[in-house]
Amino acid sequence: MRVVGLATVYRTKPVGRPEQGDYLNGIVAVETELGEGELRAALREIERRLGRVRSEDRYAARTMDLDLVGYGKTVAQEASERAFVGVPLAELAPGLCVSGGEETVEEAAGRMSREEMVALPELTRRLREELGLEH
Repeated sequence: MRVVGLATVYRTKPVGRPEQGDYLNGIVAVETELGEGELRAALREIERRLGRVRSEDRYAARTMDLDLVGYGKTVAQEASERAFVGVPLAELAPGLCVSGGEETVEEAAGRMSREEMVALPELTRRLREELGLEH
């Protein structure tokens, strides 16, 4: 697996649990020979190694949350429903269509409110540098 792109990282308020601290959200693009199921398993293993303990509560606080929001030309519906997914994804894959429709990621991001999102350009720059990416 090789990281080939990193969108702007954003600080956002937690969904469903306002008492929790803010989250950092970002999107990376990777090239891989892994199948979709294998990639999901690899992401879960990375979470585990970074201290993530899964619970039944989907809104529970966590140290790390790695979601697969797109694979190949398929993008999860979540990209058109949540700004913290759609906005950064539009930086990397604006022309991809959201699953189940004809709307592109860029179109979906264009109608989303960024009111609760704070861009973190310095963190983004440092991460890109660490990953050897130019953006």
